[in-house]
Amino acid sequence: MAYSWTTPITEVKGVGPPSAKKFRKLKIHTVGDLLEHQPKSYYLPEITPMVDVREGQHVIIRGTVTATGRHYGRGGWTATISSGYSSIKAVWFGYNFAPVRRHEMITAWGKYRHGHLQQPEHGCANVEEIAGGRYGVHTAMMRSALREVFKRYDIDWGWYYNMHNPGSREKYKAAVARLKHNELLLLHLAMETRRRAAGSVSVEAIGI
Repeated sequence: MAYSWTTPITEVKGVGPPSAKKFRKLKIHTVGDLLEHQPKSYYLPEITPMVDVREGQHVIIRGTVTATGRHYGRGGWTATISSGYSSIKAVWFGYNFAPVRRHEMITAWGKYRHGHLQQPEHGCANVEEIAGGRYGVHTAMMRSALREVFKRYDIDWGWYYNMHNPGSREKYKAAVARLKHNELLLLHLAMETRRRAAGSVSVEAIGI
């Protein structure tokens, strides 16, 4: 199945009712809405101060791994990430090894639940290179839907792909600028078409 601009988001493979509900909160109802969605924190995220982290939030934190250990309740590993006088414990369920090392400076992002940052993605990259997830739809969910659309979209999506997978801030800005240019061009063409149609009607009305 090829997706079009007007394909409902609920028809995208992998988007079930819970995901669709979260997309609707962002006013994403169609594939076109998904492609044009540009939450600031998705591309240019901000670090969440550890003291401001609250239950249920999708957050991005940066700090030093000060401790690691086994999580015996459900299996897996935990790590304490510290910055200044604040710290947050992260947990990865089902891991047979520690995904991070002590004294390592990392950026981690995910959902904070029950006193832990659960199953966070992480890396040593600068924050500008990391996609955030603070607008109700987790990064992985958004990217999964986009990957599916890009595989089966029936129109050239090149600039949209570059916008969602920019590689750098400069490439992201270039893609957005190009899309804005295309939108203005289409608007100009539509106005010119209407102007010519109106002119044709006026000529026929006076019998010329």
